[in-house]
Amino acid sequence: MYEGLLRNLHPHLDRELATQVEKVIDGLPITSPMTLSPSPVKDAQQATDNPVQPTDHTAEDHQRDRVTQATGFVGRPSEVAWLHNLQMGTNLRNETACPLGQPGFLPPLSTNYFLDDFQFLAPNPTDNSNYPSKKAATQLVGCYFQNVHASFPVISKLLFLEQFRRCYANPDPQPGRKWIAILNMIFAIASRHSSLVRKLPRSDLPYFTRAWELYTRDFAVLEHPSLQQVQIESLILLYLLSVGQINRAWRMCGIALRSAVAMDIHLRTENRDLSSISKETRYRLWWALYSLDVQLCLMIGRPHNIDLGNCTTPLPVPFPEEDFLDNRVAQVIADEDIRKATVASFASCASKSDSGGQHRLPCSHCSVATEGHGNNSDDTFALGSIEPNTSLYFLCRVNLACIGRNAMDEIHSPRAASLPWDEVETLIARNNAYVDDWLARLPSYYNFDKSLPSVPFVRQRTSLAFRFYSIKLIILEPCLRRVIGILTEGPCSARCQTMAAICLQVARSVLNLLPDEPDIPWLYEYCPWWSIVHYIMQSSTILMVSLAGQVELGFARLEETSRSIKKACRWLQEMSRTD
Repeated sequence: MYEGLLRNLHPHLDRELATQVEKVIDGLPITSPMTLSPSPVKDAQQATDNPVQPTDHTAEDHQRDRVTQATGFVGRPSEVAWLHNLQMGTNLRNETACPLGQPGFLPPLSTNYFLDDFQFLAPNPTDNSNYPSKKAATQLVGCYFQNVHASFPVISKLLFLEQFRRCYANPDPQPGRKWIAILNMIFAIASRHSSLVRKLPRSDLPYFTRAWELYTRDFAVLEHPSLQQVQIESLILLYLLSVGQINRAWRMCGIALRSAVAMDIHLRTENRDLSSISKETRYRLWWALYSLDVQLCLMIGRPHNIDLGNCTTPLPVPFPEEDFLDNRVAQVIADEDIRKATVASFASCASKSDSGGQHRLPCSHCSVATEGHGNNSDDTFALGSIEPNTSLYFLCRVNLACIGRNAMDEIHSPRAASLPWDEVETLIARNNAYVDDWLARLPSYYNFDKSLPSVPFVRQRTSLAFRFYSIKLIILEPCLRRVIGILTEGPCSARCQTMAAICLQVARSVLNLLPDEPDIPWLYEYCPWWSIVHYIMQSSTILMVSLAGQVELGFARLEETSRSIKKACRWLQEMSRTD
């Protein structure tokens, strides 16, 4: 009776109480049919071939209560789903009931680290005309462009800085509401970062609330989109990602992408009234949005919001904004053939379309022209002639996102659930080769796989490293799952075992990027701080799955794996003190 009461109360409790209830139910003896969970056993017995099968159906009711609505659907590629399956498999092997594991239950809150069930708006209305001091505002804007803009160039840096200087030099007349919303979103994101680095109380909520009030009151869904509105929505989703509101961020990403499509930012523009610099700014906005969409979909395991086959936006040029007025750079931006040839020298061949994949970049984005400008060495930049810069880093980042998107579609989609395992294994091997090819083509100064004596670009190298390893884990995880046999007991090939061993090696490599002892200022200064919890959770979950499955691969060193998991726990514990 008491167990049934606890189960009925569970969906209506906050996160802390719900977790305590799960622990209580986990310790109860099996005395009631309510605690039995035969369905997972049946599923485990029936899933004898393809471990990707769970992606083709759902047993959840996300309309059931506030908590399930806040989290929403969590798909197979998410580490939250991996943790849930690990918990279910562990309980089944121990011949105990899986707490709250009956059909229709959300993955237990103890395995879900997303924070969508937390309210985060400032409680009191804010004054939209209340700006921070010029000194504080300058520091926040500088923080944003130093720590965020390179990865997500959703606004023009030079144009915004000029507008910012004019705003503080002469506040009359007041800037437009949309620009004020953009300014406050930049303040919010920078304040969030500063509080993490300095271990200070959060100060970002008033800025975000101010921007949100402007967005929802004056120009939200019913207003026809504009370029500034797309930028605002992009900044909002980036902020939501940084504060752990993954479900909300994913939804806002869909809104921002639809606004961008309505503004035809997903297409190459040949409007002669637009300057080449304005066109390039829009192209970068599109690819920043696209990379955010891929990031969120990989984290939460949901389908992507846009089909790249419908897009013709050229890849961003690998030159900093400050050089856009340089004659040679301006020529690359303006001439489509020269752009293609220049960008193609940096883009991985894994991103070019072929008969095996639907969603890699269309040839129009990165193919080298066979005649004309494309082969003229006087017009194009050789690989070694371009100095390392944040725009080149962004191009590498976008290229990797396209490869990750393709892997997600081929390996973790419902379509893959109907394929026999040998075909899935081939897809895994092919996508793993694509991402390895990307690393082989990475410019040496960004190559995190080599020991470099100098420290420049450490922030960019670290960001690319986390993204690279994360995508490899997404690709290789089904092989580890098959070897362990949590959801399948079919035969395992030598190739599958090798890729499972690589998966464990990659998970340890993620944690090896971090110092042995937690250094929080270093973490938030040089790592992709907006999703660092995801990277740590993803890699440590893979290692915990291997330990629970008692993997015997020869390559997997038990002691090293245990040390890595303990290291991840130390880092997460230290991070929780300030976040």
